[in-house]
Amino acid sequence: MKTITKLYSVARQAILRLPRSWRWPMTVITGLAGPVFVSIAGLIFAVIGWLVKKPIIFKLALLVLVTFLTVTVLKHIFRKARPNTAYARQMKFSKYSFPSGHAAVGLVLWYGAVLVLVHLGAPMWLVMITTALTPILVFLIGISRVYLGAHYLIDVLVGWMLGLTMMGIFVVMSIL
Repeated sequence: MKTITKLYSVARQAILRLPRSWRWPMTVITGLAGPVFVSIAGLIFAVIGWLVKKPIIFKLALLVLVTFLTVTVLKHIFRKARPNTAYARQMKFSKYSFPSGHAAVGLVLWYGAVLVLVHLGAPMWLVMITTALTPILVFLIGISRVYLGAHYLIDVLVGWMLGLTMMGIFVVMSIL
């Protein structure tokens, strides 16, 4: 347990020591899983799924919504306060920190985008590039939440686990 605690502390400190010059890029990255962006992307998934008559794409839109609602319910169950930072104080949507919605929903959205490309028959090079870049983006979205002061690292880790769980359930249900 000491090793895990030490590793957690080292990772947290490494994130918090990132240069101040990274603030703007991290703000942009965090926006790629923000409520406005996710809502628009989810709507686009739904419309594409309906237009091309691919129910699995429409279901991905529902998965984004269900993940968002799950995070919201969990935040109200746990009621864990956000870090006491200027960034967290100016946030409009939620005063609760646990789990990170950006981490969970961002993971579902961006891995969902890969599945959308596959089901639309996108060129293999595009699928491969998106598949390679998605874990990096999902990682940076989570790190941005800690860096900006919106979350504790544990919030992001649990958000990622929730997102992976939701994607896993979706994939299993899609196969059955």
